[in-house]
Amino acid sequence: MVLFPLGVLAQGTGSLRLDSHQNLDVGRSQIDLSVIDSGAILAGYGVLEYDKLRDSFEDGDGRTDVAANTVRVGSAYMRTGPNAGPPDPPRDLTAHGGKDEIYISWKPPADDGGSMIAGYIIQWSSDAGNSWTELGSWVGVTAKHLNRQRGQTLHYRIQAVNKDGHSGWSNIASATAGTPGGATGLSATPSGQNQINLSWIAPNDNAGAAVTGYRIQVSPDGTGNWTNLEGGNTNSTATTYSHTGLQSGTTYYYRVFAINSRGVSVTGSNVAHATASATATAPGAPTGLTATASGRNEITLGWTAPGSNGGSAITGYRIWRSRDGQAPWPWKRIIPNTGDPDGTTFIDRVDPGTTYYYRVAAINSVGAGTLSAVASATTEASAPDAPRNLTATASGPTQIVLSWTVPNDDGGVPITGYQIESSADGADWGNSPLVENTGNNKTTYTDTGLTEGTTRYYRVSAINRIGTGASSNESSATTQAISAPDAPTNLTATASGQTRIDLSWTAPENNGGAAITGYQIQVSSNAGNSWNPLRNITGRATTTYSHTGLTAGTTRYYQVLAINSVGAGAPSGVASATTDAVTVTAPDAPANLTATASGPTRIDLRWTAPSSSGGSSITGYRIQVSPNGTGNWTNLVRNTRNTNTTYAHTGLSPGMTHHYRVRAINSVGPGAPSDVTRATTTAATAPDAPSNLTATASGRTEIT
Repeated sequence: MVLFPLGVLAQGTGSLRLDSHQNLDVGRSQIDLSVIDSGAILAGYGVLEYDKLRDSFEDGDGRTDVAANTVRVGSAYMRTGPNAGPPDPPRDLTAHGGKDEIYISWKPPADDGGSMIAGYIIQWSSDAGNSWTELGSWVGVTAKHLNRQRGQTLHYRIQAVNKDGHSGWSNIASATAGTPGGATGLSATPSGQNQINLSWIAPNDNAGAAVTGYRIQVSPDGTGNWTNLEGGNTNSTATTYSHTGLQSGTTYYYRVFAINSRGVSVTGSNVAHATASATATAPGAPTGLTATASGRNEITLGWTAPGSNGGSAITGYRIWRSRDGQAPWPWKRIIPNTGDPDGTTFIDRVDPGTTYYYRVAAINSVGAGTLSAVASATTEASAPDAPRNLTATASGPTQIVLSWTVPNDDGGVPITGYQIESSADGADWGNSPLVENTGNNKTTYTDTGLTEGTTRYYRVSAINRIGTGASSNESSATTQAISAPDAPTNLTATASGQTRIDLSWTAPENNGGAAITGYQIQVSSNAGNSWNPLRNITGRATTTYSHTGLTAGTTRYYQVLAINSVGAGAPSGVASATTDAVTVTAPDAPANLTATASGPTRIDLRWTAPSSSGGSSITGYRIQVSPNGTGNWTNLVRNTRNTNTTYAHTGLSPGMTHHYRVRAINSVGPGAPSDVTRATTTAATAPDAPSNLTATASGRTEIT
């Protein structure tokens, strides 16, 4: 007994017994039995039993001698019978990319090994053949690898299988998925006796890579013998092409394939044909024109081709449309011939509820022929559906705001307005509508002139020229009841001299549903333990008041209440102030006055507030200037009206000296002047030198 690798048999072959002196026919590979241990069965090996081997084997290319127990033959498959063995590899493997798939095809082996090919095993690789994955088994000579990533290049190889084993691998073929879809709408139109003009529509799906050109093929009969037009549009994205140099009176058939960076589309366009013109005339009139409305937006036209095409193939039809069937006919459309010799159809997308009139003429290489009879149809329309999502929201005590969404279906005719109904109880809608027709397509409305605390129910219907549609959902709201206003905010009290305190506040955010007509001011002299009315400011909504006639050094506390038609609301927070004391005097002199020149035209002043304000708040400063500091003082600023202790004197002349003094101001008036200080603006000088001078030649006659 000798052992041989099980893999050398055709897919699971078991043991083989040879009788004495039986010839063993082998293929063209080789197997070495010299390492087989007699009587042992090793993993992965089959069994060959024999009585006595001849001293040589037929291997198809001569004889192989046998020495002792070593047999080296010319095949990995050991079978009996003449010319038996595994097949040759498949031939001429090709791969072609589609939009999301790759198509592969091949030819059967030149030698099937003496038995019928049972199928093919396909492997693919995504790394240029470094590793392989089995795609599956096929019976035919074509396969399609689906759901591929666009732009990915894959490699393929194939083995043929018969009952005796596997062939070697075929040649390797590669392709990239992501070629475009096919062109559509191809039409062919003769232009004279020697030219046919082609026109088509670019693919809807370029598979993620821009179309770079088109392959145009021509055939004498449209069923085979397709050849590529030399040049074509392979490097142009134009969707037209003129085929010239043709023989007059000859019919040519065409189809178009799109090209992108990944290859040529798998599918071509429709086939279109035309005949290079001989002597021809315009075609006769189409007959039997009919127009049939299909719902609200379509009219289907049908007609029969003319009895005479004028000696030139009909390439299309020109359709005219009118609203009244009278000249002029403002709309026209050219459609390609469908290829139906008995007639054709066209679906026109139009407005609902409208009558349209049509007429048709056939077109050949000469032009448009005689017009057909007129046919008409009227599309359907209806009143609109109900408006949606009606809401009613009270806005104060006298109005309710309505809002809604347009109907899902306008009935096929534009909405021109809305009818609005109102009911006191939501049950009785018998009264006349609140609004018969708004006359516009706005989806909001405000019901005004209501009384406080009034409840109203509403519903809305859309209107188009067909009529008034169904009612919306009902919605209700109740106008606000008027209440007293909220409290004013931000009350402040500021003393102004010995006899006056000024008040200021902010109106309340909520007026209680009615306009604020005034304010009540209350005053207290005991820190708010008791309050007395100071003034009712009625008839106006001013938010300031001055309490006058006070005595010096008096402290008063205040609160303010807003008033509307209901009455006074809650009081504001408390604010207080104290009038100036009796002994108020003018303030002391400011201190530490300095003057600093800042360039040739400006001097900056700075000082310190007086140590004593004289018993009354400082409200500003008087700034004076003199050319010599001993007299001729003029007011640079009579009253700054703020407590800032800096000032910039600008617009001066270079190299000039100015003297300054400052006086603080309170309710009594300006106080004593500060010490005098001076400063001199810097003198003007010639400017510094410019920098970064460059010189650049600009041609032969210029330097910049």
